[in-house]
Amino acid sequence: MQLRRFAPATIVTVLPMLSGGIVYLLWRSPNLLMFTWCEKIGLLGLVTDLRSMEAVVVHRPPYIVLYSWPDAAWVASGTFLFASIWRSSTTRLRYAWALLPTSLAVGGEIAQAAGFCSGTFDCADLILCVLTGLASLLSASLIYHDEV
Repeated sequence: MQLRRFAPATIVTVLPMLSGGIVYLLWRSPNLLMFTWCEKIGLLGLVTDLRSMEAVVVHRPPYIVLYSWPDAAWVASGTFLFASIWRSSTTRLRYAWALLPTSLAVGGEIAQAAGFCSGTFDCADLILCVLTGLASLLSASLIYHDEV
């Protein structure tokens, strides 16, 4: 990958994942696995302090940001990452890899709706995951000049 493409590609891959993680750490239940990770690496005290700040307590994000954005953010990051990795491939398998994160998210939502797995089906999750997956494919196409 050329250096001039590296910075935008890194930002498009890391920024959504980072923002989804921040939403989890600041506003979601402390019973989530991510808090165990923070404890293991010695950051739980810092996260607890951040969660207790007035700005965090008073300015709670909208429902869709709290409950749908983190999943959609993982989809966006994963889709862009796989599209980037497979961009030079000439095989059709590259499309399967690029669509894998979106497909897993959509499949998970459908499985929840059908009662095949635990969780609650949420139409907003489904729509946002599809939109962020498509946006990531478009971003990869623009950054790599249609190599995706």
